[in-house]
Amino acid sequence: MYLLLKGRLVNFSQSLTDYLEKRSDIIKQYPSDTFLWGTRRGFSYFSKGVGVFLYLSKAQNFPGGIVLYGELRESKELNQKY
Repeated sequence: MYLLLKGRLVNFSQSLTDYLEKRSDIIKQYPSDTFLWGTRRGFSYFSKGVGVFLYLSKAQNFPGGIVLYGELRESKELNQKY
């Protein structure tokens, strides 16, 4: 099974900076090669080992974008906003 998630480059940039510089307290709780991405609650499709494609666009009406691929290691509801 594969999931396709859509996001914006600005959100990805924030997550990438946190991944590289370990700024937030949340990311410090995970291994150094872990990238965090937030979604809305209630997705029952999220389970360990599922392939995830992340489609990133500059803006909602901007044509084109980039696609990243990874594998889901863990699905967890956080107790604070990320």
